[in-house]
Formats: sequence, C-alpha cells, structure tokens
Amino acid sequence: MPLILNETENNSLQNSQDKIDQILVYSKKAAEAAEKTRRYILWNTVIQIGMVVLPLIGLLIAIPFLLNNLSSAYQGLL
Repeated sequence: MPLILNETENNSLQNSQDKIDQILVYSKKAAEAAEKTRRYILWNTVIQIGMVVLPLIGLLIAIPFLLNNLSSAYQGLL
C-alpha cells in the first residue's frame, strides 16, 4: 500500500510541475505579446505626432514666405 501512495504522490508532484511549466510558457508568451503591443503603440504614437508636428513646422516656414509674396503682389495697389 505505501508503494501506491508514493506513486500517487509522485504523479501529483509531476502533474503540479507540468502545470507550473505550462504556466511559465504561457506567461512568457503573454510577456512577448505585451512587448509587441507596447512597441506598436509607441510607434503608432510617434507616427501620429509626426503627422501633426511636421505639417505645423512646414506651415511656420511657409506662411511668412507666402505673406511676403502676397504683400509684394499687392504693393503696387497701395
């Protein structure tokens, strides 16, 4: 009888270790997915900011040039 009890304990310990190993694998996969999601969100934010800031910088450069051309075009009327 003690032999059967020991085998049951060994099976229980083995099952527990298998479950722990499976949980570790799943947690590593979850960590990898979270890292990929973090990088995706980071680059998405960088691109969105770039799509707003770069045109604003272009306008800051272009508006004075356009106003200068516009004022010189109507200079003769004044």
